[in-house]
Amino acid sequence: MTRARRVGALLLALAIGVIVGLSGAFVQAHRFVWQADGRYLTIPWGAVVVVVVLLLLIRTAGNLTGRRSAAWLLLAGWLASTLFLATESSSGDLAVSSGVRQWGYLFVGVVFGSALATFPPRKVSAQRRNRAAATSV
Repeated sequence: MTRARRVGALLLALAIGVIVGLSGAFVQAHRFVWQADGRYLTIPWGAVVVVVVLLLLIRTAGNLTGRRSAAWLLLAGWLASTLFLATESSSGDLAVSSGVRQWGYLFVGVVFGSALATFPPRKVSAQRRNRAAATSV
């Protein structure tokens, strides 16, 4: 992989992280509320979906590029855009408020995202590498 392609892959990982953070800040607020016998059960399906997508993308970025830095940049892009939307704007609006669900969303995303970004990328087997080299022109 040439240097320009590596830099492009790293910038793409960063951009994907920012996009997931921007969209996830709004999707994470979705929840299902179930009421039975005067009690409420809240299932935060939006936060679960966003965190699962984030974790899958972090692992995929590391494996596709063969570099941990791509996974870390994707996580950094997500975290930067999520924290940006968690700060109060001049009009007083927040996209990520300060509730238990939102703190859980941030905590789980950071802890598990950091763990997955730390894992080394999977090695490409010699057979797969030779097959790819034989088909490239």
